[in-house]
Amino acid sequence: MKINSLTISNFRGINGEFELEPKTENVVIVGPNGSGKSSVIAAIDFLLTGSIRELSGEGSQSLTETRHGPHIDSDPTDAWVEGEFMLNGDSLTVRRSVSDRTNPSIGRDDDDEEEFGEDFESVTRAAERGLHLLSRDEILDFITAQAGSRSESIRSLLDLQNVQSRRLALDNAAGYFENEANRLEREADRLREDLYTALESESDSDDSVLQLVNDLREDLGGNELTNLDEQFDSDIDSPSRRVIASPLLRSDGRQRIEELQEWFDTDVEDFLEADEAYREQWNEIDIEGEARRDLKRQRLVELGKEAIDDDAERCPLCLNEWDPEELRENLSERLEEAEELQKKLDELEERRDAAQQSLTDVRVVAESLHETLTGVDEFDGEPLEEFVELVQDWEDAYNQDLLSKPPKDEMTKDDRDALLRPDDLQSMLEELDQHISSGPELDELESAWSNLQAANQRYDEMHSNSRNAAEYRRVAQDVRTTHQKFVEARDSVLNRIYDEIEDKFERYYTTIHTDETDFGAGLDPTETGLEMEVEFYDRGQHPPHALHSEGHQDSMGICLYFALYDWLQEQEEISIMMLDDVVMSIDSEHRRPLARLMASEIAEDHQLFITTHDDLWHRHLRSSGVVNSNGVVQFSDWNIEDGPKIIDRPEMEWETIEEELNDGNVSIAAHQTRRMAEWFLREACDRLDGKVPFKANSQWNLGDFQQGVISRYKSLVKSAKASADSWNRDMRVSHFEELDNKMTEISERISHDGAALNPNVHWNETESEFANCTPGELRPAINVYRELYEMLWCNECDSCLRVVKDGHTDDSVKCNCSSVNWNLRMND
Repeated sequence: MKINSLTISNFRGINGEFELEPKTENVVIVGPNGSGKSSVIAAIDFLLTGSIRELSGEGSQSLTETRHGPHIDSDPTDAWVEGEFMLNGDSLTVRRSVSDRTNPSIGRDDDDEEEFGEDFESVTRAAERGLHLLSRDEILDFITAQAGSRSESIRSLLDLQNVQSRRLALDNAAGYFENEANRLEREADRLREDLYTALESESDSDDSVLQLVNDLREDLGGNELTNLDEQFDSDIDSPSRRVIASPLLRSDGRQRIEELQEWFDTDVEDFLEADEAYREQWNEIDIEGEARRDLKRQRLVELGKEAIDDDAERCPLCLNEWDPEELRENLSERLEEAEELQKKLDELEERRDAAQQSLTDVRVVAESLHETLTGVDEFDGEPLEEFVELVQDWEDAYNQDLLSKPPKDEMTKDDRDALLRPDDLQSMLEELDQHISSGPELDELESAWSNLQAANQRYDEMHSNSRNAAEYRRVAQDVRTTHQKFVEARDSVLNRIYDEIEDKFERYYTTIHTDETDFGAGLDPTETGLEMEVEFYDRGQHPPHALHSEGHQDSMGICLYFALYDWLQEQEEISIMMLDDVVMSIDSEHRRPLARLMASEIAEDHQLFITTHDDLWHRHLRSSGVVNSNGVVQFSDWNIEDGPKIIDRPEMEWETIEEELNDGNVSIAAHQTRRMAEWFLREACDRLDGKVPFKANSQWNLGDFQQGVISRYKSLVKSAKASADSWNRDMRVSHFEELDNKMTEISERISHDGAALNPNVHWNETESEFANCTPGELRPAINVYRELYEMLWCNECDSCLRVVKDGHTDDSVKCNCSSVNWNLRMND
């Protein structure tokens, strides 16, 4: 699906209506910075997605399409973009308004609107992932970004976000079940201590607990139990209704109040000391950045140390030169530092667990007391609820990654102390203590019954928590196993995808950078990102921005984007590609090869919209056949009232030259003809391998290129004629004879008529016969250069003829569309 026509109304830098008719062909928009080129790109972006990428990203929180999409002097209702799309000869018109940007109107005349609309939606889905537009910012996202950011950008383009979200969901689920298991185990440990306290046991064995339970049962007239699975008070009647009437009078109620009071009196200080020790250890580890990195790569360092070859004198991993002993010593030091850090991490974990256990202990006590108060109407349990919630949040915060900042890090120690000693809860405990003191004393049987009930409750809670913890632990392990299998399957699929993308990426890059024929790239998915390393002149693989220049990084980003786009085109309907000033840092030496790459690999299958302020880059795109002359839109300037100013016929075009000549502007016509000739002959020299004389200053002139092209052209025609003769292609032989004669005639006319150009371009001390010539006298010079241009350019695809080689041997001469196709191979 490609754009046949485009109308932009009062959108961004465009005031009024601007019309563009690509007719499904490629377009290059040329103009200085600030001339309005990006407004056209933004309009197509908006038409496809309903959003404007320029208004998104970091620092764009205050920018909106409704406010900043329309021209500054226009209302959202007057700002819209309309495009006519073509697919297999059928057309579809889509119009999107800023005032209702999420609901584009889609229409066509026949009955296939729904089916065609689905094709458009396929294009928009790809566009919403950012696949349709590449600017230099996106290039940097691919090349210089961190592994996680690069992974996010590329996976978004490949529509793989769900894969990452599912991996994270599994990882988070496993973490949740593990944290719950840890919490239940901590609670079980606390309940076990409470059980021993309720029974006044000095031993922590089940046999000791059973014996103490049976002692209480004996005091209450009950039979001996054989195991702890039975109810501790089975077949025993309560000795008094008073215990039931006031739960706070039971031993466990009293115990909870005493334990909370002890928390406020001494345990808060103990917790804060444990928490402070944890924070000090964390701060010490946080500054050891290099050691932390070595710890993550410990296994790699170990393998590197084992793989050191004393004879190789280089690192077995990065292949850089290293003295074996120095390298071994360096790696040993790094391993020692990593091992020392691991000890500190183990100690940090112990300190964190100790602090967390303290919070678990007080929370369990507070929850138990709150449960006891449920049957006591005169006391409001809200202070307890708030305290439990506070402690629970703090306790859960310790479940973060070990190296995450400690909880409540923004508070001082005194602030944390005050937070853990709420006044309303302390007042409530004093009231509860007074309530118990004013109540009746329990006799021995009532006390035994109370202790037995408390022990039974603690035992049931302890075993329930232990069973639940074991179940959570089992589920966590199952989820971890599923997560690992998912990652393995993901990596298998992603590696296959990335291998295909790598191959295209490497091929595209080496097409541009012919001096790096051994260039290789590695795209390696990790647990949380995508690592990228590239070969640097057979000196090993390194991150792209480690050694390569900014221009090389830009060409890598473009090539990677092309490779991603190509792979995706095989999966879904995408065809529109916009390149917004993407060659800013690519040096001139590599722009022409990039244009040739785009012509041979990209231009035919996609509709390109390219913006540039570099006229030479636009010329490369022309001569390579990426765009033809009808696909060039030239902006000269911009102002807020009129929007972009368009040059109806760009300078250095034959039609423009003809208009200047007809208007009597001889000097301007001569100047533009010379510039046109210098450009197209330079391009032809490059495409045909024309020879020019060596000049140390690289300052070649029109005559240098002219002679190089004409002699090379005649040589190629001679070879093509000989080839046709060897294959008995008489008509082709005659054709090449005509071409040879035509080029000879043009060469002679240039020698005579072409001499009119220079005197009419340069100021002359002494007038020559051409210095003030008439339009009629200059026309032969213009005509002969135009005829030379038409000999070198295909009138079908508007590309310059080029030599195709087989190794170092000339194989054929072709244009991009193969309308021109000279065979140079001889029939042996």
